Amino acid sequence: MLYGWGRCRKLKAEGEATTVDKLIDSLIRSLREPGAAEAVGPKELVDALLDLRGGVRDLQAELAAYQDMARKVSTILSELDIEVVLTRLLDTAVELSGAERGFLMQRVAPDRLEVVRARDFGKTDLNHIREEFSQRVMDESVRADRLLLVADVREWDALHEHSSVRRQGILSFMVVPFRSDGVVLGVLYLDSRQPARVFTPEVAQRVDLLAQQAAPALRQANILAELKRANGAMREQFRRLTAIESVIGTSPALQKALAAVSCVAPTNAPVLLTGETGTGKELIAQIIHRNSPRSDRPLVTLNCAAIPPDLLEAELFGYRQGAFTGAVRDNPGKISMAEGGTLLLDEISELSAPLQAKLLRFIQLGEIQRLGERKTLRVDVRILAATNRDLSIEAQEGRFRRDLFYRLSVINIHLPPLRERREDIPLLTDHFLRVHRPQSGRLSLLSRGVLDCLQRYDFPGNVRELESAIRRCCIMAGEGNIRREHLPETIAASPATSGDLPASSAQLKERKRRLVADLERAFLTAALDRARGSVSRAAREAGMKRSRFQFLMRRRGLDSRRWRKNP
Repeated sequence: MLYGWGRCRKLKAEGEATTVDKLIDSLIRSLREPGAAEAVGPKELVDALLDLRGGVRDLQAELAAYQDMARKVSTILSELDIEVVLTRLLDTAVELSGAERGFLMQRVAPDRLEVVRARDFGKTDLNHIREEFSQRVMDESVRADRLLLVADVREWDALHEHSSVRRQGILSFMVVPFRSDGVVLGVLYLDSRQPARVFTPEVAQRVDLLAQQAAPALRQANILAELKRANGAMREQFRRLTAIESVIGTSPALQKALAAVSCVAPTNAPVLLTGETGTGKELIAQIIHRNSPRSDRPLVTLNCAAIPPDLLEAELFGYRQGAFTGAVRDNPGKISMAEGGTLLLDEISELSAPLQAKLLRFIQLGEIQRLGERKTLRVDVRILAATNRDLSIEAQEGRFRRDLFYRLSVINIHLPPLRERREDIPLLTDHFLRVHRPQSGRLSLLSRGVLDCLQRYDFPGNVRELESAIRRCCIMAGEGNIRREHLPETIAASPATSGDLPASSAQLKERKRRLVADLERAFLTAALDRARGSVSRAAREAGMKRSRFQFLMRRRGLDSRRWRKNP
């Protein structure tokens, strides 16, 4: 008897490979059997060959289908956007299976799946019917961690247990869990209500293969999406921290500087930030950048005093590999790294004369030339400069180029030292207490005399020194109140002297104003501490009208929301 394609199907059912070689070998063996020459006529031979050709075509079609699926999986694997990955995965599964509709669910909790995509065979979103499937079927498949195929629900023994399947008239469905590194990430649910679209085991195997091949891409995209969400939250937190309103202080000197920041931030003008060490020049630079049109581009900082003079040019302008000994790879330089954004040159007074000339040329022309290169590059960068020296005096005495000084100081913002804004010390102290002792950071924790010592001290290190002192106090005091002995000796040993006394009626009036402001601020803070930020309760316990209490809060720069954020 002649073996043909029917025999091949039998071999396949028995689990043997159905390759073209198998088919040909089967035909040759059948022709060599005793009596085959007499039994086989031309018609039988032609039929067998036609049957063989049909089998080869079926194999070629199946191979093409797998190749097409491999291309689609490759496309999914190359995508990083989680939304695109989900859509492509579901569309490919629907197309591959011939399903009428498909649902893709992701695990959002150990015991809960959530629909993230619902599409039909026309690649149309089905958001309005996302819940029209059997949740029980999903749960059973996930618990068993295996593919569930029901080719014909009319022959399904468990049909009576799933009323939603009967109600929707579903004829055929499959549930395919997809996993990565042994972890079930979600489920593909495909169904059909048309007899022409029932699912076969071969189709289910293809969909299962697709799900397992695409699962790593889904996991990678999920991780990337989570990182983007975390990054977005960090950006929002940074935006709040770098808002102009986030700067703590109500003193006239500080408010004058902040008013200038508000005016210059939206522009592209160079800004020169001056002030003693620790006054917050770098923070103000961040605020200017974050409130400028360049906020979505980088802010690059270069401390000119921290780099040896002979390396500063290479670090600023960049260099090519081999430009000098030790240049083992290309370095774009800080200016190029800040393309489209902002470059902060801290301690700019430390630049050498030759480097000042090169920086001036860049500011004028917007071009740089890296070490080891002949060509020039155009770079769009906003320049912010900071220094603790008086550059006008440096320029007069010949240590700093006058023309560079004029270019940099289009807007000059001077940040006052802390000794010129003593009225801000209670606010800053309260802030640092909340930072370094968040569970109980309140001014009421300061024992009598501690705030007086802080306000008498000149703080040569300014705000940075104040924060260091408060941090030390929080460590030394433990859970108890902060007393004078917890302060650094330099601050604790600064009693009032004759030099601290006012020398004129104007100074006396100013000293009285400060004392009243500090006393009111401490009184309001203590009341809000006891009331846990409730203005109504604080006013009632203080024996004041709520409107009067709120007026004093506004005048002393207090906001009840700070208590709600730090309960």
